[in-house]
Amino acid sequence: MPVDTALSPSDDGSGSVIAAVRDARLRRSAEQAAHRLAVMDDRERVSRRLHGEVIHELFAIGLNLQALASEVVDDTTRRRLDDAVSSTDQAIQALREVIFESNNLLASQRRSSSTSTPTPPA
Repeated sequence: MPVDTALSPSDDGSGSVIAAVRDARLRRSAEQAAHRLAVMDDRERVSRRLHGEVIHELFAIGLNLQALASEVVDDTTRRRLDDAVSSTDQAIQALREVIFESNNLLASQRRSSSTSTPTPPA
């Protein structure tokens, strides 16, 4: 069994040393759980930014393109602007799907990590 040890001088002035020994697997398990939580937090932050900033910006671009298309007289240019609006709408939908899937995965991971706590090995 791998162990972590810590040595500390005794406070009683005798010059003796106190040794603490613990199962290193528990520490590693706790570090791994902390890392998983940090990764999940980062993914949630990215998801929030995608939804809060990127999708809103794409939506604004689409609205501006629609307004421009309504002012254009040339049919070819109007069609190209309409195509750009459609592409923007598809990009927004794709991002929403990715965010939704990511949020579902994160929720599932959070549930499983909250139910699994490190236990001392036998």
